[in-house]
Amino acid sequence: MDDVVKRGRFAWLGPVLIGAALCVGAGSTLQAHSDTGDLEKLRKRLTDQIERERGAHEAQVAYLNLTIETERKRRAADDQKRNAHWRAFTDDAVRVRNELQTMLEASRIAHDACTGRIAAVSEDIGQLDELLGQSVGLLEQGQAEVTRLRSENERLAGQIRGLLEHYAREHPEQITVTAKKPAG
Repeated sequence: MDDVVKRGRFAWLGPVLIGAALCVGAGSTLQAHSDTGDLEKLRKRLTDQIERERGAHEAQVAYLNLTIETERKRRAADDQKRNAHWRAFTDDAVRVRNELQTMLEASRIAHDACTGRIAAVSEDIGQLDELLGQSVGLLEQGQAEVTRLRSENERLAGQIRGLLEHYAREHPEQITVTAKKPAG
């Protein structure tokens, strides 16, 4: 781009030098011919050529200025799009960071709550182990008591049988119950 601008800036120098060279050449030609008519024609031709070159140079400068302005606008639009993209990207990154921090904080709170529950459950399990140990002891005592009571019941049942047999031997009477059958 800079080469085009530099060439555009100095592009008029070549035609001007050519024109100057032509003028010098034209001057010597005019002197040689000493013809005022030819001199006037030559001057007019050189002036027309210089005007054409000046017009071409001005058109080239206008084209280059238009190209530069178009490129500036395009770059400004690209920069604006890029800035909008980075702004959106940054906003999204901030949103994601905030969401992650919120999730992390919620996770920490849940972790602390779970740790508290685990500690309470561990404590309850320790108490259950104690109670289980006590209940095993009570169960063993209860089974020993049940065994003792069974043997006591058997002994007492044997005594009652013996007493009933003894009473039946000593009191051999029989009781007969007679009653009317209810109507019904």
